[in-house]
Amino acid sequence: GSVSRRSDQIAGCLVGLAVGDALGAPLEFLSRDQVRKRYPEGFRDMIDSSLWRKGEYNDDTQMALLTAESLLQRKGFLASDLAHRFQTWARTAKDVDIQTRAVVNMAGYTHDPEGCSSRYHAAHPHSSAGNGALMRCAPVALFCMNSVDQLIEVSRSSARVTHHDPKAQSSCVILNVWIQAAICRGVRDGRAEAIAMLNETERPIWRRLEQIEARREDDIMSSGYTVHTLEAAAWSFLTTESYEEAVIRAANLGDDADTVAAVCGALAGAYYGYSAIPRRWR
Repeated sequence: GSVSRRSDQIAGCLVGLAVGDALGAPLEFLSRDQVRKRYPEGFRDMIDSSLWRKGEYNDDTQMALLTAESLLQRKGFLASDLAHRFQTWARTAKDVDIQTRAVVNMAGYTHDPEGCSSRYHAAHPHSSAGNGALMRCAPVALFCMNSVDQLIEVSRSSARVTHHDPKAQSSCVILNVWIQAAICRGVRDGRAEAIAMLNETERPIWRRLEQIEARREDDIMSSGYTVHTLEAAAWSFLTTESYEEAVIRAANLGDDADTVAAVCGALAGAYYGYSAIPRRWR
């Protein structure tokens, strides 16, 4: 009954994130025009690329797994533990988000990750709202599923381990509240209630998201800016009717395709469930 349905959606969220990441990975750094020229019928399946083997997920999923493991092993959020895992991982990782790499390599990072991310944000006030927190935040929704207050608090504090910008923090709150609503109450469109959870000062930046499904594809940007990434993921989810079509639509946007598809995949997987992810991708 409801228990197996809920576990299907929880698995769907995590596996959905990884599958979207792996699907979009070969298209990362390609412009949308390049994607269209290369795949005139649309890109529809996992392939090998110069950096990744077919089906191999990358930093989005790796950091999400580090987040999940830290929450489980520490029985909650511990900034220094997450920071230590991120720093250790980044030393050997094949692909690391630029902002994340810069912050985890700052002096004294593991002792005061939030201080380091705050200093980075102060030094780069107009270029520190990358999607490196958004791409990994979904496990927080699953861990904090039974308390929205805790979910919001941990979504913010886990973002601040690398990304201090309020836009990065609020993107994680919106995605995680939306995922929680999808899993716990079967809500397809949790945007309004998620945006209502933000501080007044944060809401204006998300006005476009409130009406995003009315936009044409050409109006959707799929850059590494966390607002664009969440808008593109939400648009891909809301304008399609299956997990498969949602992540394919997200990946075909190009640019930061792997992260847009990972974020879309976490949301679509939470809503449709693990059993709705195509078997060839699972």
